[in-house]
Amino acid sequence: MTAQGAAPLTTSDMDLRDLDGFMLNVERLLASELWALTKEAPLAFRGAVGLWARAWKQIPPASLPNNEAVIAAFADMPLAKFRKLRDLVMRNFVLCSDGRYYHTKLAEEANKIWPSVAKKRREREADNERLKQWREKKKADREAASETHNETLVETRFETDKKPVPNGVDTDRDTDTDRDITSKKQDSPQPSAAPKGKRLRRSLPEVFPLEGDKDWAREHWLKKGRVDLCDAMTEEIQRFRDHHTSNATASADWPASWRTWVGNAMKFNKVPSNQQHGGRNGGRPNHTSSISQAADERSYEGLFAEGSGAPVLAALEDRSGRDRGEDDGLGRTADAA
Repeated sequence: MTAQGAAPLTTSDMDLRDLDGFMLNVERLLASELWALTKEAPLAFRGAVGLWARAWKQIPPASLPNNEAVIAAFADMPLAKFRKLRDLVMRNFVLCSDGRYYHTKLAEEANKIWPSVAKKRREREADNERLKQWREKKKADREAASETHNETLVETRFETDKKPVPNGVDTDRDTDTDRDITSKKQDSPQPSAAPKGKRLRRSLPEVFPLEGDKDWAREHWLKKGRVDLCDAMTEEIQRFRDHHTSNATASADWPASWRTWVGNAMKFNKVPSNQQHGGRNGGRPNHTSSISQAADERSYEGLFAEGSGAPVLAALEDRSGRDRGEDDGLGRTADAA
């Protein structure tokens, strides 16, 4: 808490409240000064972890208000106890020029993931806007068609199907002929109606797959260890659309067709060499790289157990952490200490 007057470490437009977790390197945590110094004061460690979680959900992220009573409540500690352990509980928090405390390493994590989170939100908003415009266009087309039909009925309500009768034509004989034709039409077999409950097949919608379909594909591929397909989501969607558009495919269930395509993509796309066994790790699969990429794709969701009172220490190694040797309340190397 020595950087008073410094510029805020995150900005107010960064909203990460819908992300339930952040990356936590357990090796750096266990080697940190916080871990060592709180051995005899476990309440201080519990309070520190509670402040990390509270700060992550604030706007700006990784920050806390400059209010001792509020911070003590966030740490779930009596005010007197908090004042006694304040230096340990608020380790790596600094007071900035906007009057808020910022956690230095937690702010780095927020700044690292914010671009990908913002990009995903923009894509979702664009998809929602296109879908809204498409629905409005369909509604307008239906209303226009209904108005045209009603106008035609009004304009022709006084007209009949009778044609002018030329002089000398026997109208009674024509009437009898019309009756015979009508009778034959009624007696002729009519085509059977479509079975009840059968779903209509339709062409590929202009906006598809939707965000829910994309999220399902990401989750399915990540479960199978295919991070490469998550990275190539845009290209895979384009191939899906090009294939069905060029073949004029009609489907009764496009989400099911998309799920089938997602499953087949794993068969037709070979696993990249850096995801196979026997890579640079001396015959071991590159778990750290795969887990890290998977966490980026899922926007770090699920790495923090909400409602448990403390974060889940996810064993995800920061590939550049050891080289930097940075101090972090989330984990500080012994050399840096």
